[in-house]
Amino acid sequence: MKETSVIETPGVDDIVRLDEMRPGEAGVIVDIDMSLKRNSRLVAMGVVPGTWIVVRKFAPLGDPMEIRLRNYQLSLRKSTASRVLVKRTRNNDSNQSYNKENGMIGRP
Repeated sequence: MKETSVIETPGVDDIVRLDEMRPGEAGVIVDIDMSLKRNSRLVAMGVVPGTWIVVRKFAPLGDPMEIRLRNYQLSLRKSTASRVLVKRTRNNDSNQSYNKENGMIGRP
């Protein structure tokens, strides 16, 4: 049986679970688990498809994680983040920029 390998091309957009992203990576929310959509608190905080996010950091033991969206920080449990799909992009390929020093998202 012939093995096939997946070749990753750096900088190509891909869709991943939010909990798989690393600090400094950015993307746009593309889908949310239906049970989370019913959670009006997350929707009220702006965790909806089409929202630009940046992963800021993880707690020392890895949970929760902190993301930046709509110019504020939000901490999410990894179990919740695993049910949010994000189209990951390179910051310099997008129409938004991320400043690691102050955590601000803005247009170039």
